[in-house]
Amino acid sequence: MVRPDDAERQARLDAMKRRATALLGVALLVFVVASIYEPLYPWLGYVRATAEASLVGGLADCSR
Repeated sequence: MVRPDDAERQARLDAMKRRATALLGVALLVFVVASIYEPLYPWLGYVRATAEASLVGGLADCSR
């Protein structure tokens, strides 16, 4: 069994962290847009609530 060296493992971890941060940014963007347009389209409340839950979960994972 071949184990990746430390540099490769660090590079993969860094890429995963960048991807997670980007997804957190997408969730924030969806939350803001849904919050702005919710008065016009009440069904966006479900989208906003889902994005909010994603933000809370993502921030909780980042704090560990």
